[in-house]
This record gives sequence, C-alpha cells and structure tokens, in this order.
Amino acid sequence: MLAAIDAHGRFCGENLKKFDDLFGTGCREFLDEIFEDRMLIAEVSERVRDVAQFKRKLWDHARLFGLYRIFMYCLIRHLSPARVVETGVLHGFSSLLILQALKRNGKGTLTSIDEPSYYETGPANNDGYVDVLPIDCGPGWIVPERLMGNWNLRLGRSSALLEPALSESPVEVFLHDSEHTYETMTRELEQAWSRVTDGGFIVADNIDANSSFFDFANRVRREVVVCAGDPSDTSYHQPIRFGALRK
Repeated sequence: MLAAIDAHGRFCGENLKKFDDLFGTGCREFLDEIFEDRMLIAEVSERVRDVAQFKRKLWDHARLFGLYRIFMYCLIRHLSPARVVETGVLHGFSSLLILQALKRNGKGTLTSIDEPSYYETGPANNDGYVDVLPIDCGPGWIVPERLMGNWNLRLGRSSALLEPALSESPVEVFLHDSEHTYETMTRELEQAWSRVTDGGFIVADNIDANSSFFDFANRVRREVVVCAGDPSDTSYHQPIRFGALRK
C-alpha cells in the first residue's frame, strides 16, 4: 500500500509540475496537504460506507480522488479565487475537493450547475457516460454539511443556467464536467471564456470524449496542459483525461 501511495504521489507531482512550468503556478506545494488530510478521507469513508456502488473501494487515502480532483484542490489553494463555477456534480467529489480548498483558503464560493442523473431515470446527458446517483441520493450527496456554507448548487441544464451564473460576478476558475458532447463542451467553454478573468483558468474533464477542448484552445491561441487519469486504476486507463488553459 505504501509503495502504491508513493508511486501515486510521484505521478501527481510530475503532472502538477507541468502546470507549474507552463502557467507559473505553485500547485505542487499543496500536494502533501491533501494527501495528509485524514479528516476528509474519514468523512468520505463514512458517507460511502453503506452505498453499494462504492463497496469495492477502500477509502484510505486521497489518491482515490484521482489526479483530476487533486489538481483542482491544488489549483484552488494556489489561486485563492473569490469565485469558482462548475458544471456537472453527480456525487460531488470534485465539488468536495474545491470546497475543502476554499475552506482552507478562508475565502471564496463555488457555484455548481447540475442536471441530475438519477438511479430511477438514468443518465440525464446524451454523451455515453452512464454513471448515476445512488438510490435516495441527490446531487452532491458526498459533500458534508460543514462545507455547504460556501456552496451554491443549482439544478438544471447548463444551457439555461450557466450564462446567468457566469454573469453575476467575476469568475477566476471555470470547470466543465457536465454533458461531454462536442456541442455542449464548445458552448460552455466559449461562454466561460468571455467571463473568466484575465489570468483565470478553464479546466475540462473527459477531454478525450471529442476534440472540442483542443479546437477551442486553438481558436483562442492558448497553450494547454493535459493529463491522464489515475494510474492506479487498472480498469480505466486513458492517454488523456482532463486539460487546463489560462486566459
């Protein structure tokens, strides 16, 4: 187990260095912080304990959040943004890591937009991803009460809710993780680009679903950093998983 954790730490550190080198960030300095957050792991372990679809995971280390969410934690800790907007919540693991980072920063809010994928009705999105909420659980069910004071969760499609949310006040970080179709990703990235502050970040998950993220980056003439998924998950290897660019 320790060898696996060490390997994952090296993997995370090497990939976070890509962001530090290209964007001049200090993301890596917060890696140990999230890896050593035993209270957060204990909270997650308690919440998933009786949820059938998580029975096969042993929640004993932050590496189980995956590089994508670990990166979001480190980025939020480094930037200390006043406002973050994300699309796509589902269980709320990304929201959890963002909110935990905001809590440690002592400032900032997260606005999340989600079209729920319920167990009873199936996936809300038309992108081939089939994960749904557990029975009797709502979007973001993994987020503990102590973090909800800085969270504004809005239910509905991003096509209706994203533009008004982005227009309310300056946004330093935007995260796409909703429907991974070319049309939806392109629309969200373009809407976010017009609202994110100069020097702010746009991050997109599941960029391997189509070419929208790379096409967008070419249009706005920005360099990107892309990373793979969790190397410890042997059932889910991808050459790329998520990407980020800076305005």
